[in-house]
Amino acid sequence: MPQLIVGLALIILVVVVCELALKRNRSTMAQRRFLRENGIAASGTIVDTAKVKNSKSAPSAHYAKVEYFVKGKRYTLGNTWPLEQQLFLTKGTQMDVLYEKGNPSNACVADSAAPNTAQYGRSVRLFETFAIVLLALFTLFASR
Repeated sequence: MPQLIVGLALIILVVVVCELALKRNRSTMAQRRFLRENGIAASGTIVDTAKVKNSKSAPSAHYAKVEYFVKGKRYTLGNTWPLEQQLFLTKGTQMDVLYEKGNPSNACVADSAAPNTAQYGRSVRLFETFAIVLLALFTLFASR
């Protein structure tokens, strides 16, 4: 009986964590969609880069700080990319930035340079399904 309770708690935890990740992904996709339809393009330049580590062992992503100018005023935008895309992320690299008319601080990197957020959503869903099935099997066999 305690194994059943622990298994169900783990399933609930996996669902909550995955849903929070997907909620963040949906808001990112909504912002990109809004700016793609209503945004104004500006040219940006990478001014700083770094590797992002989620653990001590290996970097999991690449971070770049992009600087762009609107009406002579400087703005910066931070964005992360998967490690596979790090080759073009060097200081001085030019990339397009989309910003909201009247609010240049609401901006995102144009889709041509941005990571595929739809692929991220599919990956999270696949992980969630796989984890739930494994936890359900564990709970089923552990409770016997």
